[in-house]
Amino acid sequence: MRIGFVICGDLELVSGGFFYDRQIVAGLRRAGHEVSVIALPWRKRYPRAWLDNFVRLPAPELDVIIEDELCHPALWLPNRRWRRSGTAVVSLVHNLSSVQPSTRGRAIVRAGERFHFAGVDAAIAVCRATLDDVRACGGGSLPAHVALAGGDHVTPIEDDRLERRANETGPLRLVFAGTVAPHKGLHRLLPILGRLRSTFDLHLDVAGSLASDAGYVTRLRREVAARGLDRAFTFHGELGREPLMELLRQSQVFVMPSDREAYPLAALEALAAGLPTLVTAAGGAAELVGDGGACLDPDDVGAWEGAIANFARDRHHRAVVARRARARHGAHGSWAQTARGIAGFLESVVQAARLPRRQSAGETLSSRL
Repeated sequence: MRIGFVICGDLELVSGGFFYDRQIVAGLRRAGHEVSVIALPWRKRYPRAWLDNFVRLPAPELDVIIEDELCHPALWLPNRRWRRSGTAVVSLVHNLSSVQPSTRGRAIVRAGERFHFAGVDAAIAVCRATLDDVRACGGGSLPAHVALAGGDHVTPIEDDRLERRANETGPLRLVFAGTVAPHKGLHRLLPILGRLRSTFDLHLDVAGSLASDAGYVTRLRREVAARGLDRAFTFHGELGREPLMELLRQSQVFVMPSDREAYPLAALEALAAGLPTLVTAAGGAAELVGDGGACLDPDDVGAWEGAIANFARDRHHRAVVARRARARHGAHGSWAQTARGIAGFLESVVQAARLPRRQSAGETLSSRL
């Protein structure tokens, strides 16, 4: 197939969503499909993206367009043009903007996303929870496919290292991996750690970009100092994949109290490292974590405090959940399988999109005869 893949920004950007997109592009190419990446400008202001509808995009001859749903406000007119030219259009949805608590102008964004789904042929969702969101946002009748992330980009922790870590003494080593920004919820952990430090020896490593929201980072640093947590906190900044995996293997519990997550790859990598994984219950993380940790209401302070305290006081419990976490990672398939599933779905969408046109052409010919 000749496939176009539309993104906002640069495909090499560091985030779980862009990593997923890169894996799909690479997997489709390895399977013999021709994939052209079409990059749109990254617009932080929603109305500004509307103007990009009037910019003519590259128009190679394509069978199907996959577009990261994040780009939707810039694609209403291009989608009409592509579909009129005979190209099927498929929306790839990680996390709808309109369901994110931090999204400004959510009613307007919601209307825009509903309009987007009315103008595509099908949808691919990264998890079942995201598909439910699509169905509730005007995509109820769209052909759809759930394409869970592969897990083979990381090597699971070895048995002997897992067991050695379970028996180590010293502080409970917590780790957070993700962009340091308000929607990732790192601030929710500070009062919890401040209270737990009076009973348990704890340390939190934070791995992720500090450049997204400088004001937020400054406020975090001030609160860390005000609560006397300086020695219990380390900001590593953005790490490469292998340094990040080594930090995860050295840690003991993964924490991610985000506003909402779809199918967070950082949590999948934490499972590979054999980490009991505590993540937000908002979104699709429960499909990922299972019994390898817990999904908690991001604002339920008592639940987060209790879960962390249990891992701090009970090494046996920590070891049991660590083994379950690694097993959860092992249940994931490969990225090649994910790409094959997407390719098969795309082929069915292309065939379905062509059928009405063949029928219409046949009806026109019959009327002329």
